[in-house]
Amino acid sequence: MDQLHPYRPRVSRETRLLLTTVLIAIVALWVLARLRFPDRAPPQNPVQPLLTQLTPRPTFADLAGEVAALRPRVAPLLVTVEGLPGLRLGLDVAVIWMDPRLAADRGTSSLLGHDLASGLSLVRIESRFAPAPVLWSPESAGPRYFIASETSPAGVALRPVYVDALTATDNPRWPGQEWQLPPHADVEPGSFLFTSTAAFAGLVVSDSDEQRLMVPATTVLAEAARVLDSPPHMASYMGIEVQPLSSALARATGATTGLIVTWVDSRGPADGAVSPGEVIEVINGVPLTTTDQWDVQVTRLEIDQPVILGVRNASGRREVSLAAAKHPVPGPRALGLTLRVLPGVGAEVLRVDPNSAGERSGLRAGDVITRADGTDAPSPIDIRRAFSAPGDHAVIVAFTRDASRRVTALEP
Repeated sequence: MDQLHPYRPRVSRETRLLLTTVLIAIVALWVLARLRFPDRAPPQNPVQPLLTQLTPRPTFADLAGEVAALRPRVAPLLVTVEGLPGLRLGLDVAVIWMDPRLAADRGTSSLLGHDLASGLSLVRIESRFAPAPVLWSPESAGPRYFIASETSPAGVALRPVYVDALTATDNPRWPGQEWQLPPHADVEPGSFLFTSTAAFAGLVVSDSDEQRLMVPATTVLAEAARVLDSPPHMASYMGIEVQPLSSALARATGATTGLIVTWVDSRGPADGAVSPGEVIEVINGVPLTTTDQWDVQVTRLEIDQPVILGVRNASGRREVSLAAAKHPVPGPRALGLTLRVLPGVGAEVLRVDPNSAGERSGLRAGDVITRADGTDAPSPIDIRRAFSAPGDHAVIVAFTRDASRRVTALEP
């Protein structure tokens, strides 16, 4: 009988209960790991990598090691062009980004092509072989680390950048969908972002509201090819400056959408047809809600191209027919400053014309005028009115440049 029924040790009830509890705990931990890290691919065997998924984010030492390991794979793709980071696209061509508002003051001698609306530029560089970049597109908007390119005295530097969320958005300066970065993402416009596997993720740019966007890698390369194949485009001139429509201005003008005119150049095609304080609702059939939309429409106009503006003021709405013109050549008595209002702060210098009072004063694009002729936080209109006042007196202006405060004089 003993041979037919060998003895089997009985597993105690407590042991079975313990094993069941352990199994349930493992499954529960695995489920929690999936909820905590939804962007990680689920493992085939949840038991072995379970504790790995629950470990903390990489430490700074881990990130430094990861960046060092990526450098040999990313460095051949990067180059510095006159202080700006660039991405190699071939043997002797690189793509860089210049703020469209400041591009005229940062032009490079090796420029092969430039998109006036987006700021994407192609430049000729020293010939050197570079592999084609591997492209990446986000599969989710969850948190992740990117490797950002930045310029340094020694050339191009790399550092990790943590992005806790990517928000899909559309910017008129670029085709397709872009990704808005959170305000605390510490990355400069013009930087190129790579993943931890050395895939090219996108280009960081800024919009008119100083929001930072990541233009996907596929869009960057497609736009670079378009710019390279496009004939040179001479910038046209409308001589109109605008700003967003606030709720108070909307009530005063009767407009519910559009951009309010802050200045009209007496040398431009809009002189006498449009006035400061009026609202431009539409340009060539395109409704306007942001200054980015206005900049794109104006910069892509050909010289002498017809322009139809839908303009509204307190008396009602009308259509204004104009034609885009060439940039006027400033005279020595011209102010020569293209300014943008910064409410409560002053006026930001976007462009300085050569041979003008602005150039002689030493002002540069990016400076912020905080006081002019005794007026604090002056608007562009205040500055122009003070400069054009009768007489030959100089206008004393205080301005900020980076972290320094300075004073200069605008002399007629």
